[in-house]
Amino acid sequence: MRVVWVYPLGGGGQERGAAVSVVRTELAALVEILRSAVPPDDVRLVDDDENDREPAPVAVRAIALSRVGRSRRAGPVLDLELAVSVVCTGDQRLENLERLITTIEGGSRYSTSTLDRRWPPATPAGIGFQVQVPVAIPLDEPMAVTVREPLQVKMQVGRHLTGVVIDTHGNGLGGARVRSAASSVAVACDPQGRFECFSTSDTEQLLTVEFQDSIRQFTANARMLPITLRWDGKD
Repeated sequence: MRVVWVYPLGGGGQERGAAVSVVRTELAALVEILRSAVPPDDVRLVDDDENDREPAPVAVRAIALSRVGRSRRAGPVLDLELAVSVVCTGDQRLENLERLITTIEGGSRYSTSTLDRRWPPATPAGIGFQVQVPVAIPLDEPMAVTVREPLQVKMQVGRHLTGVVIDTHGNGLGGARVRSAASSVAVACDPQGRFECFSTSDTEQLLTVEFQDSIRQFTANARMLPITLRWDGKD
């Protein structure tokens, strides 16, 4: 289970100051991309205290910040995922929604999913979707203590998996998210339900699928690709 931090994107102490600046930069970049798809003045980044104002044609709101893990690029990095709601209202809401979601899905940095209605401040009346924004924050690591004993490293070969999530009628389940047991990061399926992810070299693969607030685990044989995961619709 991923840890989710929910807090305003302002204040909170010196240690969190650097993180807030990176998160705000990523959020501003997303807003600029959205403004490139529709009239720029229609897009407004809103806060919780703006609920009494007249809704913007396109309201963008940060919902939560999730810890994905840690990695090393130029140095140690904390990998986060910012959940952002995009809600469209007004006469042009359907047209705006179509332009926005195709613009976001046309890039490689972001993924989209169904709007999470469990966050009431982020879901005013209207239609919309949720965007997952990757955020990488550099970390300061203390100097390691000198180790006199030999370092033993166990290497494991991974593999690239491809598959599709389908419903009981054989139709692709667009919007589902798939995660292998070897990873903490879920990948979003395309509109046809297809997905790609990295996992271990094991023949038997344990995969977790999230769809419409439900989570299920599947065991699949990866000897023949692509893998087919059938979502039966039962609780």
